[in-house]
Amino acid sequence: MLKKYLSVTIACILSPSLFASPYAITDLGALAEKNSYATDVNNGGDVVGNFEGPTILDSSSGLQVLQFNSHGFIYNGIDFTDLGTLNPDAINTSATVYALNDSGIATGESFELVDSTTVRTAFIYRNAVMVSLGLPEITDVTSIATRGFDINVNNTIVGELIRANPLGSNSPNIENALIIHPDSANVFTILPSLKADGKGNHSARSINDLGQVVGWSQYDTDVQSVSLIAHATFYDSSVAEPQLVDLGTLGGDVSVANGINNHSVIVGRSSTADNKEVVAFKLDYLAGTPMESIGTLLPDDDIATSIATAINNNGQIVGSSEAQPSSADRLTKPTHGFLYQDGAMIDLNSQIDCDLGWVIATADSINDNGQIVGTALLGDALHAYLLTPTPNDGPAAACTNVEPPLFEGNNGGGGSLNFNFLFALLLLMGLTKHKIS
Repeated sequence: MLKKYLSVTIACILSPSLFASPYAITDLGALAEKNSYATDVNNGGDVVGNFEGPTILDSSSGLQVLQFNSHGFIYNGIDFTDLGTLNPDAINTSATVYALNDSGIATGESFELVDSTTVRTAFIYRNAVMVSLGLPEITDVTSIATRGFDINVNNTIVGELIRANPLGSNSPNIENALIIHPDSANVFTILPSLKADGKGNHSARSINDLGQVVGWSQYDTDVQSVSLIAHATFYDSSVAEPQLVDLGTLGGDVSVANGINNHSVIVGRSSTADNKEVVAFKLDYLAGTPMESIGTLLPDDDIATSIATAINNNGQIVGSSEAQPSSADRLTKPTHGFLYQDGAMIDLNSQIDCDLGWVIATADSINDNGQIVGTALLGDALHAYLLTPTPNDGPAAACTNVEPPLFEGNNGGGGSLNFNFLFALLLLMGLTKHKIS
């Protein structure tokens, strides 16, 4: 049974200085005992995200454990809906939602333990029902899982097919970029690879309303690396004979495309020359302009990492960046969410009332009204949040310190989440689509 919960909004009465901030912040952590994460916001202001279950006593071990790792939620501006799972009666079942279109239809992936085997499939959630999209049947290939990462206005979903490696069970599984057509007789389309032999790992990360898809693919290279070597890709599924296009890099070996708007402007991250940095990029595909770095929140002479996760149809970009240099008392660099517009990257922590104690660690989606969602640190927990522009309130008041007290999970100290810790945590929870760092 679906459950609805009243929202918790950081009301103006909590702080008179809120009116001096260009964004009002809404806490979307009402369903969580502790941690929650927002992943997408549509143009109607509806938000999807995920939350951890409550801790319960495990009778076999005598330890406190999570009742479930993840449930998705939808927030409609008034209350929350717990999306549940595909099989609420199964043990060790969970679901993660990644994206929401303007019709309120969501997609993600669901996990279920069946006969000691984890079954993971993409789902579509509409009309208050979660439906599995299943697995493609491919000759001589064992399909293990599907994942839904994004959905457009036509309910077309992009994500991944995970299949068994033909080299055997001791070899890593293979990821293939996938387009899913839930309402078509031919549900699955596997995209090509950049490798000449058609093999290797590749993934689809985002789709716009025109049917243009971006992601990443391994490519033919002599570079030897212990990590996955891949390039950002573009694929126009709307044309008669679509081709996978290599978008290149900013000079390094790796790039990943995470988002595309309806003007075919693409954002993501790329390594720079000599692979010294990984920085956020934008690329106007129709204009034919080269990939361009949009920088980081640190000065140009400080090596830092940034990631662009989404772009709206007005060209506003959001993502995450290391925000402060390391120091003798802080060995890691805190990560802050950013907004990029008019040629400048803005730390979102400078755009809210700092007296409320929030630290915005990621910015994961932005709609055409400028509303932003992501994950923030509040006290000792991660909270999903919604930022709503309040343009008549002027610039934010100067904050002397945007960091709360020390967060125990941060190995480097300093109060904010550091980039590597946050990225590893979200991967562990299965709550990020962006797997290549």
